[in-house]
Amino acid sequence: PQALTKMNDEVASLVKKYQFGGIILFAENVKTTKQTVQLTDDYQKASPKIPLMLSIDQEGGIVTRLGEGTNFPGNMALGAA
Repeated sequence: PQALTKMNDEVASLVKKYQFGGIILFAENVKTTKQTVQLTDDYQKASPKIPLMLSIDQEGGIVTRLGEGTNFPGNMALGAA
């Protein structure tokens, strides 16, 4: 596993060759909004035939990877509401 924050040629060629269905980002992949947008754009460019399903480990509450934007409560808080 790589803590990829920026696309490189090796990963781009693997995405294109094996036609991944999707990518999940974790905390080590997300540094800033601008960097994350660039990374996800680069993933999509590496998969020109079929768009990738992109996801992030963003459960809300304690598990929050994206520092900007709207923060939603975690599952425990939603269940208690």
